[in-house]
Amino acid sequence: MSILLEEGVFPKVRVIDPASGKVVTDIEVAYSPRFIYILPRGKAVVEYNGVPSGGSQFACSIIDMNTNTLVNTLYFDGIISDAIAFPNGKYYLALSDFKRDTGVTRLVEFDPETNTTVGDYITLEDSVLMCEPFAVVTDSKLYGCKALPEEKTRERRTDRPHTLAVYEFPSGKIVKRVDIEDCPHSLLVLGEKLT
Repeated sequence: MSILLEEGVFPKVRVIDPASGKVVTDIEVAYSPRFIYILPRGKAVVEYNGVPSGGSQFACSIIDMNTNTLVNTLYFDGIISDAIAFPNGKYYLALSDFKRDTGVTRLVEFDPETNTTVGDYITLEDSVLMCEPFAVVTDSKLYGCKALPEEKTRERRTDRPHTLAVYEFPSGKIVKRVDIEDCPHSLLVLGEKLT
């Protein structure tokens, strides 16, 4: 099955049969979906960039693509900006903490069996802004981009490079930085290189 986040069809995720191109069903979710992150075992995390009506926290929906159903809605003080699968079989949700106006990225472990989070948050050192995609993860390191190193501001700067960062995990400390000219919006691994 394929899924489609279609404008005007909200708050729903549309499930499509790729062979026929026909809509199989719609899964009703908490809010108008923006991004979806696929996890193993047929689970997916649906992210929203707003607070549901009458709420005070950002929501994300957990859907089961095996049964085409909503299995849980989680609420956080930040927006889900990624779902990360580690080689050791653990999964983490990355949250950008805009509600407190800090922009820091925190990680929280996600259990696909119970469809909820477990444990304490891990805060990434010097992280700012939203959308810090992680291109590579190992059991002990996260490789990704971070914006405006050593600058706790949202102001766009042209006189300071952005950074590719290597974070130690689970401490969240930066162990290496590589300055680049502009902020990457996505990262890909091609063989031995990160582009």
